[in-house]
Amino acid sequence: MSKRFAMIGAALALVVAACGPGETTDPYGVLDRAITAGWQQVTVNVGFSVDVAAQQQDGVPIPATSIKVDPSAIAFTVDTTTGKARLALSVPLQALGMEPSALGPLGLLIQSVDGELLFDGESLFAKSALIPMYLQGVGGQLGGPIKGDLTGWVRLGSKSELDALGGGTTVLGSLFGAGALPGNLVLPSPGAPASLQAFVEDFGVAATFVGSDSADGVETQHVSGVVNLAKLAESRQLAAFTGFGRDQLQGIFDASKQVTVTADVWIDKGTGRLRTFRLDFNTLAEPVAKVSIVLQLRDPAAGTTFDAPAHFTDVPIVGLLGGPVGAPGTPIDGGATPAPLNPSGYTDGTPSEPQ
Repeated sequence: MSKRFAMIGAALALVVAACGPGETTDPYGVLDRAITAGWQQVTVNVGFSVDVAAQQQDGVPIPATSIKVDPSAIAFTVDTTTGKARLALSVPLQALGMEPSALGPLGLLIQSVDGELLFDGESLFAKSALIPMYLQGVGGQLGGPIKGDLTGWVRLGSKSELDALGGGTTVLGSLFGAGALPGNLVLPSPGAPASLQAFVEDFGVAATFVGSDSADGVETQHVSGVVNLAKLAESRQLAAFTGFGRDQLQGIFDASKQVTVTADVWIDKGTGRLRTFRLDFNTLAEPVAKVSIVLQLRDPAAGTTFDAPAHFTDVPIVGLLGGPVGAPGTPIDGGATPAPLNPSGYTDGTPSEPQ
């Protein structure tokens, strides 16, 4: 009998060993491990969908809405240490619920929304077929066309110029790591699942461990959460973080009777890193609507770089957005820049694109 118990004990020990020393089924322990692991460089693919059922308003039928953007269409790559980042997107118009033919002659030229943004730590660069159309139109309103090649990379401004444009609180300022968050939000320290649980529950979120999954050969742990909007409206941390007043918090409370919100995360069982995040909104009354946002995290593709392009055209975007540049009738000079003497990492003047 003792030998049988010994064999059972040995088998159990092997199972525990196979699970690994850091594995836990406590949802907050799994989430804490993801926060602790983090990413130094990461590519985030972003997808979303919006489905609204057909309805009638004042007797007028309104057709259903269906928007489905696959995560492969949008890729955001960032170095979390330096703040350098790049964004590549190619979103078909049909995925946005639009038919190119409905745009007339423009629909023959544009089948999808394509473009790139690059922040090399000093300046913001962009490249898109839409840039010449937009900037030439704006330039005409301000007194003249913008000189220079707008079909390739354009430099929109330096970090300091763009921060000054929005006072450091714009999306660009946040992208550069300079945007200040409103209010005070004290994040729990890594390695403290109990503190993380209190933090999450204050925002009205109750997390549960669902189980283990496998996707693309990666073993993951699945944690699901339900957001209690009524409790979220009472969160002191939310009020401090957002600066919301009573009316805004009341709006969140009222939404609790009309919308359900759930969140799901999948954590890499081996590395502890976050692999997938999904947020779902569903209305409880007419018109029935479902909104989903999906983030998929992975290592950047080989060859991805954050270096500035070898060739680009300067565009005074700060002047275009902040006020007129020069006197009316005066062309807005862009000015193409020469290639650097040693454009490291480039063979054709174009940074490698994230896949």
